[in-house]
Amino acid sequence: MTAGSRRQSAGPFALRAHPVTALAWAALGALLVLLLSQVPAAHRVDIGGYDAAYVQGFHEPERPSTMGDERPELAGSNGAARWSRPSAALLFPQAGLSGSVTVRLRGWRAAGPPPEVVLLLNGTRELARFQASGDWEEHRLAVTGGWLKASDFFVELRATPATLPDGRDVGVLVDSVAYTTGPGPTLPFPAQMIYGAAVGALLWTLLGRATGSSWPVVAGLLAYGLAWLLLYRLQPPFYPYPLRSLPLLTVLGLAALLTLRDGPALAARAPWLVSKVAPALVVAGWTAATLIAARGHVTLARPGVENDFRVFATRETLPQIFSADGFYNLGYPLLLWLARPLAEGNAFLAGRLLAALCGAALLAAGYWLARTLLPPGPALLALLALALNAFVAQYGLYVGSDMPFAACVTLCVAALGAWLQTAGARSAPRYTEQSRLARELALLAAAGMAGGAAFLMRHLGLVLLPWGLLVVLAVTYRRTHAPALLDPPAPTPSLSPVPSS
Repeated sequence: MTAGSRRQSAGPFALRAHPVTALAWAALGALLVLLLSQVPAAHRVDIGGYDAAYVQGFHEPERPSTMGDERPELAGSNGAARWSRPSAALLFPQAGLSGSVTVRLRGWRAAGPPPEVVLLLNGTRELARFQASGDWEEHRLAVTGGWLKASDFFVELRATPATLPDGRDVGVLVDSVAYTTGPGPTLPFPAQMIYGAAVGALLWTLLGRATGSSWPVVAGLLAYGLAWLLLYRLQPPFYPYPLRSLPLLTVLGLAALLTLRDGPALAARAPWLVSKVAPALVVAGWTAATLIAARGHVTLARPGVENDFRVFATRETLPQIFSADGFYNLGYPLLLWLARPLAEGNAFLAGRLLAALCGAALLAAGYWLARTLLPPGPALLALLALALNAFVAQYGLYVGSDMPFAACVTLCVAALGAWLQTAGARSAPRYTEQSRLARELALLAAAGMAGGAAFLMRHLGLVLLPWGLLVVLAVTYRRTHAPALLDPPAPTPSLSPVPSS
């Protein structure tokens, strides 16, 4: 029996063994995370110093003035501190359970009583509630929850607000924070074990099957474990900035490499993955990421593109929406009115939801337009470029008529592009004369409705009317007077000689 025949006979067994082997390597990756989690971890943060990786929602650091001004609120600190806003957060990597967070804070007030302070785990589970004394005090919080969080965890600080002479709204003054795990056996967060399992399975799929050896997979898994331990779980010694996105980015990077290697062959076997599944996943992933990021958008960006939102939000009834206005169109206020029930009547939350959903519509329309011009593969790359565009991501977070207008314009252009594609395929066998005519009418109706909706959002949408009419008239004229221009090109005859008998 030759080596080739042995490989052929072992082929079915090897295919059946691949999932089992991948699961075994996934278990090893999770086990590695479990073992490394037993190493004691400590993150000690000097708030006001190198703290950028740990704070969110704080004001700039407070330090003694070089002009000799007295700073009584800093007395007793290590020389620097930060005022929290009425709501702020301290973020930490998922080093393990159980753990504890110790916060040194001060509810200092120049006048009036000290604030009431509430500390919550992940913004939901109350860890402590107390009346601050006005002096420096330490509070140790046990971290035993947050099992289902996908990455990191945070302690939210809520305090009765006060206004400083410079106009800032503040909560409490925070001097330092310490996060430690142990003693005793430490349980890793489930998310970290899932990341470790994914890394093990992906490394086997990338390296093990290609090389036929387990050693590259072992080396890669150990390298990930070392990086996870030193750069994520433990506080880096020289620059205390843990890479909190390291596990997720590692999984995404390995998945991207696997897609680059096996994607073309898989797409050739199942073209629908590229033309249908992949675009849907891109749009869904972008929408989910935008909705998650939008939760941090809590105030209007002024001055900026959200200046006009208050005018839209104050139109709360249908008579107000349909009232005549020479400057503001009625489309976005009507859309906002329809979306308010989904946000419990809050216009700002409804605007955030509309921005993300209209961004998804923009991506879908952009892919539709690309498919009228390109094959599925290049069209998918165009969709990825659109989804990763910082300008699109930014306006997917802004409330207002910008993203709805862009979505309507793109839908109009995409529908007209699809109509042009259908009109140019009048001799193609995929359409009967009746089905082609029905499709053309439906696409023209969709383009008209999208163009009309764009005008209802912004006056500039009126440009789509003459442009669309010119396109329709030009194609109709060519169809009537030069129909051969719309027919697909005839196949080139073969020039090879005819064999003689």
